[in-house]
Amino acid sequence: VEYLDPSWSAWVLANAGNYMKDLVDYFVGLGYERGRSIVAAPYDFRFAPQSQGSYFTALKNLIETTSARNGGKRVTILSHSMGGLFGLHFLQRQDPAWLTTYIHRFVPMSCPWIGALIQLNTYASGYNLGISLIDPKVIREEQ
Repeated sequence: VEYLDPSWSAWVLANAGNYMKDLVDYFVGLGYERGRSIVAAPYDFRFAPQSQGSYFTALKNLIETTSARNGGKRVTILSHSMGGLFGLHFLQRQDPAWLTTYIHRFVPMSCPWIGALIQLNTYASGYNLGISLIDPKVIREEQ
């Protein structure tokens, strides 16, 4: 989850594939360990949370396993964008005793609580994700 696209071409395009690497590196610098005390739970944003029962079962197991690997410490869930909506959906469906046992906090970053305004830009003139090599007018039709 640190890279959406680790390829050379993504690096050339202003490191477009770097998704969470800098954040993970920061936490590793504080003493967290990849795969032990800092783990990822990527999901398919194309599907609504209500249709992701097996994903949420796996997420619950990941949280419990991560807590156990770290001496029973409660976990912090850090989400980004639509992950905030997924996280809230998941947490609202858990038993309060489970939440007290396993969840320390939930930190949603850049969550589209009331929608995503950037879509207006996409429809009006195309959206190039800030990559200057791509002309938004050229990709507007594709989007």
